[in-house]
Amino acid sequence: MAPGVEFCVLRPHGSQGTGDGMTLLVRMAAGADAQLHDHAGGEETYIVSGKMRIGTRELVAGDYLWTAPGEPHDGHAHVETVFFVVLPAGLQVLA
Repeated sequence: MAPGVEFCVLRPHGSQGTGDGMTLLVRMAAGADAQLHDHAGGEETYIVSGKMRIGTRELVAGDYLWTAPGEPHDGHAHVETVFFVVLPAGLQVLA
């Protein structure tokens, strides 16, 4: 997705791994940025470790964020950050 952003697909959604939805574990290096994007099915995010900004929201370890469909956002990791994400309908990069 961007330099300093790594992800591991924990589970693709849909029958036999088909469909756009997925559950991910993401690691962002300190200072890494995620491009502007949106999620047709929304996005559930749980911060495992670190500190980051998603859109205008500042999040730290233990925080949970629901981002509704039609709420485009970017991301920035202030420090190395690991988070768990559920994307019921995948993602669309806008930038």
